[in-house]
This record gives sequence, C-alpha cells and structure tokens, in this order.
Amino acid sequence: MSNIVTIAGCPSLTSPSTAVLNYAQAFLAKAGDRTNVINVRELPSDDLLLGHTYSKPIRQSSHLIKQADAIIIATPICKTTYSGGLKAFFDLLPQDAFSGKIILPVAVGADQAHFAEIDRALRAVLSALGTNQIMEGIYLLDNQVQLHDRQIWFDETARQSLHWTLQRLTSELAQKPSSALFGRIPVLPALAAHY
Repeated sequence: MSNIVTIAGCPSLTSPSTAVLNYAQAFLAKAGDRTNVINVRELPSDDLLLGHTYSKPIRQSSHLIKQADAIIIATPICKTTYSGGLKAFFDLLPQDAFSGKIILPVAVGADQAHFAEIDRALRAVLSALGTNQIMEGIYLLDNQVQLHDRQIWFDETARQSLHWTLQRLTSELAQKPSSALFGRIPVLPALAAHY
C-alpha cells in the first residue's frame, strides 16, 4: 500500500480542481492506497503570509509530505499560473521536500492555451523542491468538469485521461520507482493535445 498526499491549492471548497482531487482520492482508495489531504485554504493565513514554518499546522503538513510516496497537487489556473495560496505554501517547505517522490500536477482552467504555461510553471517550482519524478499533468477545461448536487461529472475524454493517469500512478508506485525511471520529463502541452 502506497502513501499518497493530495494538496488542494484552491480557496474554494466547490472548485472544479478540488472536485477532481476528491475524485482522485476516492479512486486511489479503491485501489488500496492510503491518502492524506492538505487543504491550503485550511492552513492559517498568518502562517502562509508571514512565513511561519514553525507553526503546528505547517509542521504537520511537512510531516505528511515527508512520509509520502507520491503527491498530487491540484490548482485552478489563475491568470495563467497556479494559485497564490499554493505558492505561499510551497515557499514554507524545505528545499528538498519533494525529493524522491512522484508528483502528479492537476490544473483546471478556462483556456487550454494556458496549459503549456502552467505546466512549465509547476515543473519549475516542483523541481526547485527537489523532485525529478514529475508525471505528465492532468489539465482540464472548466467545461469538462461539472458539479451537480455535490456530484462530479466529467466529459468522456476527461474521464478517460484522468483514469489512465491515476492507473499509471498506481502502477509506478507498485513498482517502487526511482528517479532513473522518470528522469527529466520534457515539458509537454500535456493533455491539451487530446482536446
């Protein structure tokens, strides 16, 4: 059983990116993996804004990350980049916080023209935190993810892409991957090519 941490970078409980992350958690739980959640919106704002790395919530979050085999990070696309809350949280982590961990980025936005730019931005910050095991991200359009009465709906292309990527993640974890397995994955327009 693998230990996977999910990090929700959106300030809204009902955002599409958070809904995708919740769906991924349920999928991974059915596959027998253990998941822990870090919601950036639930961390004290003073800690995020003032850089309080020593506070209990930040230390607990860092500990969860340290114990993780893989990390899934979800963010809305905000003016062509990831959320400010997520950036503030990343700034509080040790420089090698993601070393040796598989990272799966997830982003949801209104314009697929932003996918390549968000991919580059996320890869840059994730690499700065010590990982070189970054999977091809899941990048979805707002209209591919719908929320109705607390239920999530994907269009068929998005659902298949999400399932394929999560299955690949569980497969790689089962094989106990090393950095040599992934190496430096080139920046790609990710799933944008499928839409």
